[in-house]
Amino acid sequence: MLRFLSPLIILLACSGKSNDSADPTSGTTSGGTTSGTTTSGGTTSGGTTTGGTTTGGTTSGGTSTGGTTTGGTTTGGTTTGGTTTGGTTNTTFDCEEDPTALVIFASDEGVWSVGADGSARTELTLEDDSNPVWSPDRSRFAVGRWDDGYAKIMLFNADGSAPVALTDSGGDGRDWGPAWSPDGAQIAYFREQDSDTGGIRVANVDGSGEVRLTDDSSDRYPDYSPDGSQIVYIHDFDLWIMAADGSDAPGTQITFDEYDVQEDHPQWSPDGRRIAYTWNGDGEDVYVINTDGTGETNLTPGTDGDDDVYPAWSKCGTQIAFQSDRVDDDDHIFLMDADGGNVTQITSASDDDRDPHWQQ
Repeated sequence: MLRFLSPLIILLACSGKSNDSADPTSGTTSGGTTSGTTTSGGTTSGGTTTGGTTTGGTTSGGTSTGGTTTGGTTTGGTTTGGTTTGGTTNTTFDCEEDPTALVIFASDEGVWSVGADGSARTELTLEDDSNPVWSPDRSRFAVGRWDDGYAKIMLFNADGSAPVALTDSGGDGRDWGPAWSPDGAQIAYFREQDSDTGGIRVANVDGSGEVRLTDDSSDRYPDYSPDGSQIVYIHDFDLWIMAADGSDAPGTQITFDEYDVQEDHPQWSPDGRRIAYTWNGDGEDVYVINTDGTGETNLTPGTDGDDDVYPAWSKCGTQIAFQSDRVDDDDHIFLMDADGGNVTQITSASDDDRDPHWQQ
């Protein structure tokens, strides 16, 4: 099931030796090193390429090993063993995990944060809040708050102070599932109500400029792509991707499951290549899928009868936090590697802990 291709870089060709100026077929190389490569109609400057093929593309300041690039442009990145076709890649994903990053989650007693090692559990709110998410700069968080029969999106400082209502449906709907735009300027969410008001919405963080992106009451749980250009969300129980302004809604369908199978709570990986989500069929599991719809993988197989839900990526995408009742039938927060290995429990309170989100 999903999407984005890994960034790529490839360079030119020479006769297997290093040169400051080479003349491949209709291509130009300046100030770089090229070995065993064929280049046609492309230009490469200041890079190193080994064993790759470049056709009709331009590469500047990058390093590529064993990859193939066709009709694309790559600038300032490093790629190993990949393929890019007809696209433009500015850089590869370069990231270092932050061991101090906190996981925020909801419980029966409000919203809490905890360290990735399970330490420093701290209570942030005392109300019936759900779906807490950190702002990109970690200075605030947003939640969906139940209030007298309806729900609204609330914003808080990182320590739980200074609560502000972002939305207020006036009792005409329930607003859930906030997601910050990567620049921190907007929050997407969904309104759970009839078709007159339901669907995916987005508003500025000061509450102004609210826009309704979709008009289907079944649409829920939006999440932004890392570059902010797209939103993945649930439509008709499957994963769909649309432009961040909703101009192509409902967009492109990514999963095609039977009616008795539902996807939920999609989360875009930090490198933009994959989406993690809850698969709800015969039990609930955490799945990942490429953004082009390929490579669907169950990360939590072999836990029949247990519910593994609500995945959340670490800053660099090497780990995933999720909610599970696999230990004592109460929900707790667990961490696992991005391939499903090395599962670790980080909360163990008697109350249900749910809806994790990792500081980015």
